[in-house]
Amino acid sequence: MSTSSLQSPGTVVVDGPGVAVLPARGRRRGRGTGVSVRVGVVLLLVALVVGALTIAALSGVRVFDVRTPSMGTAAPVGSLVVTRPATAGDLAVGEVITFRPGAGGDRYTHRIDASGPSGIRTKGDVNGSPDAWLLDPSDTVGRVVAVLPVVGWAGRALPWIVAAVALVWFATGFLAPGDLRSALRLFGAALSVAVVGAVLRPFVALQLLGTSADAGDGVARVVSTGVLPIRVTVTDGGSAHLLSGGTAELAVPGDTDGVFHVASRLDLSVTGWAVLGLVCAVPVVVAFVVGRTTAPLVDAGASAAPAAEDAR
Repeated sequence: MSTSSLQSPGTVVVDGPGVAVLPARGRRRGRGTGVSVRVGVVLLLVALVVGALTIAALSGVRVFDVRTPSMGTAAPVGSLVVTRPATAGDLAVGEVITFRPGAGGDRYTHRIDASGPSGIRTKGDVNGSPDAWLLDPSDTVGRVVAVLPVVGWAGRALPWIVAAVALVWFATGFLAPGDLRSALRLFGAALSVAVVGAVLRPFVALQLLGTSADAGDGVARVVSTGVLPIRVTVTDGGSAHLLSGGTAELAVPGDTDGVFHVASRLDLSVTGWAVLGLVCAVPVVVAFVVGRTTAPLVDAGASAAPAAEDAR
C-alpha cells in the first residue's frame, strides 16, 4: 500500500486500485445558487421600495425634481423635494411650497412671500421680485417637508445608465466567460456613467441670472447649478467660490462693450480632491479585486491521473 497527497486543487489518496479525490476547500459554490441568491435579494429590495412608495403615495406624499435655480441653496438644481398635503390655513410666510398656478400649468417650488384673504404670493430665493401670480389655496400641491440634494440628478441619470449597461451586458454575452468579457463589461459600465454624466452635466454648471451697470462698471449675477464646488471668474473682473445653488455678483470691466467672458472650474479642498480621486479609481479597484479573487476551477478527474502515476 502506498499513499501520495497533493496540496492543490485537492487531496488525492491512493489506496490500492481505488482513487478518491476530496474536494478542495477553495472550490466555489455552484453558479446557479449564487445567481438565485442575488436575484432573490434584488427582488426583495424592489418589493420594499415599491411598497414604501405606494404607502407614501396613498398618504398624499409627492416628490418633484428641481430643474431651475430659483430657490438657490435651499433647493439646488438636481434636488428632489418631498411634499405633503397642507391647507391654506396651515401655511405661513417663509415656508416653502410646491404649487401649480392655474389649471394645467407647470409646477413650481417657491417660498411664501406674503399671504392674505386675496391669496398667496410666492417668490424664489434668488429671484429679484415676487412671482407675478397670486395663488388660490386650490393651487397648492403641498408643503415641502424634505429636500434631498443630488437625488434628482440620480433619478434622471439612472434610467439611461441602466439601459446602457444592459446593452453592454447583452453585447458581451456572446463572448466566452473569462477575463476579456469581464474587462469589457467593467469598461462599458464605466463608460456609460461617463457619457451620461457628460450629457447631463450634473457636476459643474453655471447660469447667468442677469447683469446691471454701476458707476460705469458692470455687475454679473451668477448661480451654480452643478453639484460640486466651483470657482467662477470674469476675465479681468471679479471671482467667487460657489457651492451648489450659491449665487454671486461679479464685477465686470466697463470697457467690454457689453461682451465679457465668465469661466468656471472645480474648486475643491485637498480632502475633496482625494475623495474625487478615490471615486474615479473605483473601476480600477474593482477590476483588481475581481482579478485577484477569480480563479479557474480544475477538473477533479483530470487532476487524479498524475497523482495515481506518482503513487505507483
